[in-house]
Amino acid sequence: MILKKKKKLNIPKFPRLIIDTLKSKGFDAYIVGGCVRDQLLGLKPSDFDITTNAKPEDIKKLFKKTIDTGIKHGTVSVLFYENNVPHVYEVTTYRVDGRYSDGRHPENVTFVDDLREDLRRRDFTVNAMAYNDDIGLVDEFDGLSDLNNKICLRIKFERVKRNWSQEQLADFADLNRNTIGNIERGLASPTEDTLEKLATAFSISVLDLMDVSNITL
Repeated sequence: MILKKKKKLNIPKFPRLIIDTLKSKGFDAYIVGGCVRDQLLGLKPSDFDITTNAKPEDIKKLFKKTIDTGIKHGTVSVLFYENNVPHVYEVTTYRVDGRYSDGRHPENVTFVDDLREDLRRRDFTVNAMAYNDDIGLVDEFDGLSDLNNKICLRIKFERVKRNWSQEQLADFADLNRNTIGNIERGLASPTEDTLEKLATAFSISVLDLMDVSNITL
């Protein structure tokens, strides 16, 4: 597991309460995904998601107000009220996803105890980072480096990228460079020539490249 302890991120009151409550009962818990990515970009997250090794039934027992948002897939929403204003946070159990028949939702999931396995199922490296104050930034797939280099890679492609030389990495950064605002889009409207260059440079077929990099013609 890659830890970058020097990074200090903000965890607001209610997400912190969720994490602290889970930890007090012996569970692990982290903020994860877009809220981590946005803070590393210097942006204010619109919401905070939490990942934990606690099972959905454990989460429901620990908090007074919960909603079975996606309990089949391990997600329970925890609800707080402040000045009569509701605040809702999704808490999801570490999981490994089954087959995606509709491209969005897995047909089934398997709950796991390893944070790394949960991060591995996510889409892009920049969205596969987790954080809590005790451990720091968990960056198993080098998402921070990709974020700093304005590169957007799918997790599957990251495993291919690890075998590249520094020259190949530099070439890929040039071809796949994006503005921070569009980082989740991957290559914006790539031409066939660009795809062929990428495929040739990294010894991967154009079809495989499109599959792992989320590139569309």
